[in-house]
Amino acid sequence: MGVKLDSSKSDIGSGRVTIGALFVLLLALVCMGSVHGEPYEDVLKEVRIMQSRISNLEQLVLSQQKEIKRLRGEQEESALAQTRSTGAGQSTVPDVVTNSRHEGPQGLQGEREESSSVQAASGEAVAVVEQDKLETRLKSFKEELFKTVFRGEAPLEITGFFDFTLQSQDERDSPFEYGALELDLKYAYNKHYAVSTALVWKDDSAAVRAGVIDYHLFDDDSVPMRGRIFDKPGLHVQVGRFDLPYGVDYQYFSPVDRPNVSAPITTERIQHGKYNSDGIRLYGTAKVFDYSLYVVDSLYGDNGGTVGGRLAFFPSRNPYRLHRFGGARLAELGFSFLRDMNEDYDARDDVYGFDFTLNYDRFLLVTEWMNRNSDEDVLSGAGANLGEQDESGFHVTLVTELEDIVKQPIYLFSRYDMWDPRYSLILDEDDDTLTYNVKSTKRLTAGLGYRLTGLLNIKLEYFDYLGRGTDEPAFNDSGVILQMTAGF
Repeated sequence: MGVKLDSSKSDIGSGRVTIGALFVLLLALVCMGSVHGEPYEDVLKEVRIMQSRISNLEQLVLSQQKEIKRLRGEQEESALAQTRSTGAGQSTVPDVVTNSRHEGPQGLQGEREESSSVQAASGEAVAVVEQDKLETRLKSFKEELFKTVFRGEAPLEITGFFDFTLQSQDERDSPFEYGALELDLKYAYNKHYAVSTALVWKDDSAAVRAGVIDYHLFDDDSVPMRGRIFDKPGLHVQVGRFDLPYGVDYQYFSPVDRPNVSAPITTERIQHGKYNSDGIRLYGTAKVFDYSLYVVDSLYGDNGGTVGGRLAFFPSRNPYRLHRFGGARLAELGFSFLRDMNEDYDARDDVYGFDFTLNYDRFLLVTEWMNRNSDEDVLSGAGANLGEQDESGFHVTLVTELEDIVKQPIYLFSRYDMWDPRYSLILDEDDDTLTYNVKSTKRLTAGLGYRLTGLLNIKLEYFDYLGRGTDEPAFNDSGVILQMTAGF
């Protein structure tokens, strides 16, 4: 009961803050015209009426809480008196047996105390029911307030995630690391227009990781910006900053969506972490095909642009899936291509790849192959010519769901990937005057995950590069990573 009262108080406090914030917003907008063609004075009048109703309900809830407290006190006092009376009766049993005239008053006193206790308990139960009704009415009025302000359901959706990792210490980093905190906001104007953005805080700095203006057809209730953007049929045109739907790993850029901890070596090396840029893209799903086209700023240079796209075929939906990762398709085969160009529209890099995904029973199999052909030499800050950065790579990832076997929300994952650079030197990430030797690299990854809840996950991963493939100072031959991811 105490918990219920505390939650009610916090709900009332949050309601007052919300109403106050809405009033400040509306008063600031009074002089600007109208809301959807209606004067702000009319809107404010409606809001004031509802604010009065909400205030009255808040007072009723508070008075109901006091009544519950009073009834609970009476119940406790009655129970204490009954306990004392029982103890006194036990200590005078011989007197009761020899002197029968004491039986009547003691029995009547016990009945009165028991009746008082029952009445207090009954009164408390009635008061709790009444409080629940008041809280329901209070919630209903708050929802009505938002509908009045926004002329419909409140269209702003807020989600997010963050992660925390513990890993075997390497030559440069500390073992503990708080990852990025991301807040995803989505606002739907109507069934065709929406905006969405991803705000990221990492290492005491903030950045806009993604943000788009979206125009869509056929898909009224879904405005995906990241992750599995092809899950529902529809057509989307987006302008802004976004992840490029290249290959298959773009679906797992978020640590909440990724079943393991680390990204595939194709993403780390060839995509330089991920393909993300500013521009315009078109994508959609029609029958058994996914398609996407995009024009964005250069991915491999400081000037120029990139054009590309992806086409995928999926034969059917998946009625047999037991695992919780990946989409709802039984199988998917995709082809991706992009061309990066300089400011004169001459080709700088061509990247193409194939990907295949299979969802069946407890297994998720993901494979991806990428190849990059470079047409320009890379120069270091010291003037050294590193040559063309041609490279290729692939990965095979398997996720196995064990929950129905071990009766615990546990799954296993494993991955084998390879990176084959057709060059021997690579630039330092922070100082382009430094270079390091590189060669073909293989890596084996394995581990397990445990779902504490639907949005809270713990993952333990072991990786081994099967021999050192680079002279980079922060390179780990092997290690263990423990990660916790939380979504909200």
